[in-house]
Amino acid sequence: MLYFLVSPGTTLGQDSILCTHIEPVVNGSFIYPAYNAKNGIVIAQQRVGSDFQLFQIDRNGGYRQFTRDSANHVHANFSANGKWIAFTKESNGQRDIFLFRVETGEQVNLTNTASGNESHPAWAMDDNAIVFNTNRYDSLQEIAMITVDDRKVKRLTVNHDEDTYGSLSPDGHNLLYTKWLNEEKNPEIYVMSLQDGIEKQITNNHHRDVAPVWITDSLISFTQNGSIILYNLTTGAQKMLVTETGFRFGRGVRVSDRSLLCERTEGRNAAGLGVLHFED
Repeated sequence: MLYFLVSPGTTLGQDSILCTHIEPVVNGSFIYPAYNAKNGIVIAQQRVGSDFQLFQIDRNGGYRQFTRDSANHVHANFSANGKWIAFTKESNGQRDIFLFRVETGEQVNLTNTASGNESHPAWAMDDNAIVFNTNRYDSLQEIAMITVDDRKVKRLTVNHDEDTYGSLSPDGHNLLYTKWLNEEKNPEIYVMSLQDGIEKQITNNHHRDVAPVWITDSLISFTQNGSIILYNLTTGAQKMLVTETGFRFGRGVRVSDRSLLCERTEGRNAAGLGVLHFED
């Protein structure tokens, strides 16, 4: 396994963390990575012709194409048991949440909503439910949850602002998401208790704070203007992950309590995926 070692002696501010090393996974225009700890599989999307397709990526840089039908297959997210991938499938302008069975390649339309668009699925840790974006209730994007067995849908957010990128905490008690505030659509990170529906604003600035994910029940990450931010919900401490490679990283997903699988960019172009290892 290859590593880009970070040189010692770098002076950091209190609001930054130097990555201990970067593990390159694959080069190329792969984006929106997903990772399953049970089987070690990495999934990402890449454009093939006019459509995005899903690919399985080996940790040695090899890859194979998962989906091939004429449609966009995006926003992949693994079930905890590694048997299913939830993703957004867009065909003829209609977006729905689909499930992909890893062993057989079978695709199942989970939401099948003719009157609205659904996207950005994220699993509960016990695999019994998925949260997703939807405009089935009104013209705004809100977050709903569907139970996989009976397909019952429950609305989670009811706001005058759009709510997107929902993510359930490991203990299943809280919802993490991006709220697009006011007419300027300034995105901020919020967390909501599923027990009482109380929202708490996490970020409050003029930056673009999006794509939040849980690392532990108290530690989250999100992207801010193309950089990765770690935020401790218990202490309120916020730190930026920095590297000495010259690369920029964004949109991370959890690999472990101290590592994130992230998109790597050069300028505005996707340049591959890498795992950032850090010590808080």
